[in-house]
Amino acid sequence: MLNKLKKIITHKSFIKYFINTSWMFFEQFFRLLAGVFVGIYVARYLGPMQFGIFSYAGAFVALFAALSKLGLDGVVVRELINQPECKNKILGTAFWLKVTASLVVLGVIATILPWSSNDKQTNIYIYIIAMGLLFQTFEIADFYFQSTTQIKYVSMCRTVQLAISSAVKLYLIYIEADLMPFVIVTLIDQIMLALAFILMLYAKNSISIFSYFSKSIAASLLKDSWPLIVSSLAISLYMRIDQIIIKELLGVADVGLYSAALRISETTYLVPVIICTSIFPAIIATKKLGDEIYSKRILILFESMMLASILIAIPISIFSDLIMKSLFGEKYMIAGSVLAIHVWSGVFVFMGVAAGKWMLVENITKQTMYRTLAGAIINILLNLILIPIYGIKGSALATLITCFTTSILMNYISVKTRKCFWMQMSALIFPGRCIISSFKKSNQKI
Repeated sequence: MLNKLKKIITHKSFIKYFINTSWMFFEQFFRLLAGVFVGIYVARYLGPMQFGIFSYAGAFVALFAALSKLGLDGVVVRELINQPECKNKILGTAFWLKVTASLVVLGVIATILPWSSNDKQTNIYIYIIAMGLLFQTFEIADFYFQSTTQIKYVSMCRTVQLAISSAVKLYLIYIEADLMPFVIVTLIDQIMLALAFILMLYAKNSISIFSYFSKSIAASLLKDSWPLIVSSLAISLYMRIDQIIIKELLGVADVGLYSAALRISETTYLVPVIICTSIFPAIIATKKLGDEIYSKRILILFESMMLASILIAIPISIFSDLIMKSLFGEKYMIAGSVLAIHVWSGVFVFMGVAAGKWMLVENITKQTMYRTLAGAIINILLNLILIPIYGIKGSALATLITCFTTSILMNYISVKTRKCFWMQMSALIFPGRCIISSFKKSNQKI
């Protein structure tokens, strides 16, 4: 057994993925610490009212951010893996597509804001944060490093940027700055990260993206990604529309309370993203080995997501009031009940992230679009119904129901995704069964 273990851990592929995943975990762990010790400190300093305005402005921009991304993330990674010889054309084309989309989104925001119920100052905050969308176009460097299993370089960039950003925010609190500098820092974060990405891309691979654009590649990318554009927009709606509705029905102070609870709950969503992003190239490669081993690996992935999400949700739900009081202070303690409910949506978010990767490999991205579009509609309706009755707890309930519907239930409707549904149900009912079975077989072989 020791010899086999030694053989596994010294294998080049294992070392490559282990280093890759380790850097991602380090970055996300650092991000988690920053969220706890800096993000929460900012929320305490600003108070529910100011933090509510800040959160509302960010949520408003997030509603449109999905359009600027064009759903290209996974599609570009897939094409870079399948056609590494065309990396310059693929990356350059993706870059200019995202630049164009970002400019269009900024135009849409500028057209809509004058007709909103926001005051002038809030609209200024939104404009500043929205400018960051232009600099998010440089995340194409992230796509390249994902495709070559060199995500550690992206993690380095994000870690440095986060460290600088956290230090600046702490300084702003120290000098007792008002809300505007915190908003400006949000834009500066995107600028710094963009510069780091592009410098790293040139330094490690000498890739030029500005001089490449292919109409045929653009058409191919958009053909596969347009369902993901719709689904990403739908995801943005049911992940952020709650804060918009709360602001309109209850006020910005309630947005601050609700957003504080979400800051804890949504931090847990980093776990499935880390795992799935890291092993996505390996999942694509496994499919070439045969359906049996591929399906087994996907089932193990679902079971891992299920077990991880439950282990996270239980303690947070039990100690939600204490968590909110300890981290945010007495003013935010009322949001403990929101956290206790909302954290369980993570169970279905974990499963949904894994299902999304499965659909991308299977190239049935339209199914992702259908389920998330339906989810957005359901979430909006549930928020409009439940918020007037239960307040901000109603919005948490709406999110929980929506996540279950979109991540699992919708997969049963289509024949193309029914296999995914049954794998998810197997993971929900018998979590760990396939993992244990694989471990036993491995021991028997030894």
